[in-house]
Amino acid sequence: MDAPGQTPPQHVLKPKPFETVNAPLAQEISQPIRVEDILKDNLAVRESIAPLKLNLERKISKRKRDYVFLLVVGNLAILVVMYFLPRDPLLRMLGYSTLALYTLALSWIMWAVMGDY
Repeated sequence: MDAPGQTPPQHVLKPKPFETVNAPLAQEISQPIRVEDILKDNLAVRESIAPLKLNLERKISKRKRDYVFLLVVGNLAILVVMYFLPRDPLLRMLGYSTLALYTLALSWIMWAVMGDY
């Protein structure tokens, strides 16, 4: 092992040579390239080919109609199943929790996950 008072050897990596490739010339750098200028040029070329037409009419969404339909049909289906099950308090709690879970899951999927269609 190491003797007391001895310092451990220092390990240093060998420096790698660095070669500059394609260094910019001083006379070519007059102004930096700006993203706004590139985007303006691209937009000008695109508009010269075909003018930009925006459809500003609001699209009628069927999401609310589908949400209400699925909410009513799904909850009614769960209630019908609960009606035909025995009147056990444990099964009632299971049915009510299924109603809540179905409603929350449907709301999350329809309003947070899915987009307008």
